[in-house]
Amino acid sequence: MNYLKLTLNAVAIGLTLVYITSCSNSTPAIKTFSDKNLRPSQYAKLEAPTGVLILEIDNNELEYATQYHILPGKHKLHVMVSAFKGEQAYKVGNIDISFNATAEHLYHIKSLATSKQNNESKKYLWIEDITLDSVVAGKKP
Repeated sequence: MNYLKLTLNAVAIGLTLVYITSCSNSTPAIKTFSDKNLRPSQYAKLEAPTGVLILEIDNNELEYATQYHILPGKHKLHVMVSAFKGEQAYKVGNIDISFNATAEHLYHIKSLATSKQNNESKKYLWIEDITLDSVVAGKKP
């Protein structure tokens, strides 16, 4: 029973990631603020690679996009991190992380899940400011 549940969970995550990856070239950026007339110099851009799904920004549920436009200031993200072992995808967990965004900067969410050692796996989640080439939240392994 446990094996079936794990297998179904892995299949669901795998299908979600395949769908997201196949749509990634056509998915427009989502603006997370109401003023749709802001210039790019007035907001920051946030991106997540395959394997990291942004579920919420500032407690607001989001649709999937390849990029999110956010206002400058502090933001709390709730993300789902997945990993691959061979061709099999599995959910690593949901993680919260906060950071301060600066207008005109590009941020990438990065993740790494290590193999189980002593029955424990390690999960890493961090945010990089691509504009400044620096880690602004979390810990890069």
